[in-house]
Amino acid sequence: MSNVKVVKFFNKKYCVKKIEVPLSYRERISQHKFINYLYKNGINTPKIKFNYFLSIFNIELQEYIGISSKKINIYSLISFLAKFHSVSKLYTQKFYKKDFYNTNFKCNDVKLEKLLLGFQEKYYYGPFLNYKKNQIYLENNKNIEIVTKKYYSIYKIFTEKYYKEDCIIHNDITSNNIINNEKIYIIDFDLAITSSVYVDFVDAILKRSQTLDQILILINNKKQIEQYIFEYNNVSKYNQLEYNGVILMICLKICAYNYYVVLQKNQIKTFEINIKKILKILNLVERNLEI
Repeated sequence: MSNVKVVKFFNKKYCVKKIEVPLSYRERISQHKFINYLYKNGINTPKIKFNYFLSIFNIELQEYIGISSKKINIYSLISFLAKFHSVSKLYTQKFYKKDFYNTNFKCNDVKLEKLLLGFQEKYYYGPFLNYKKNQIYLENNKNIEIVTKKYYSIYKIFTEKYYKEDCIIHNDITSNNIINNEKIYIIDFDLAITSSVYVDFVDAILKRSQTLDQILILINNKKQIEQYIFEYNNVSKYNQLEYNGVILMICLKICAYNYYVVLQKNQIKTFEINIKKILKILNLVERNLEI
């Protein structure tokens, strides 16, 4: 990662990491305390070496973990997440983090105006504000109108039946933030926030490289998803996932991504192509879940 440099002090390696989210000093200290709490309670994550001077300049000094293998077993990752969430659930100190930050950032080479962390911001306000801003380019497209209505409906069902602020979640489970060095380690908590464990779980079972066609195949494979859920629930001490909740969260993820990231002025055609596939996924989910 470009924002991380490996340095050596007294023959010991450390990672110097620039915090790219514009966190306040209180937010940075809060994040450091949480990470060290995880470390002390058996969750594999780099220990933060607190340094007042570095913190002022949005820099962290972390324990060096090592080279990561690209092969990560999905069941091992799910089990690890369940342990992480169980430990996080018992964290009693205040965790300071905003729901969004007014800062430019890139997602898949698309420059976005805001960094969205909170559940409502990521899956409701942000996507729909972006949709309305670009609505002039999308007129007379019935598929988009239908998907938008279905998305509203799915969001409402999920938040009423399955959403809880379970614990502090990582909120950015990607291959860049998981290290497999004999054991699984989780790094980079800059986007961590108190939210639903469904967010991390679905991030774990979906890869950023997956196409909408591949996601449709996964949703069709109920047995596979139930096996993933069983692995999580078997390890988790407090949070128990439900099949319908996972499926709805998958729908929210793919819709929010396309409405907020793909739906840019120079990607309107891509968005319109994806909407047709998303509609197929949402129709399948509605039939299967009878919603």
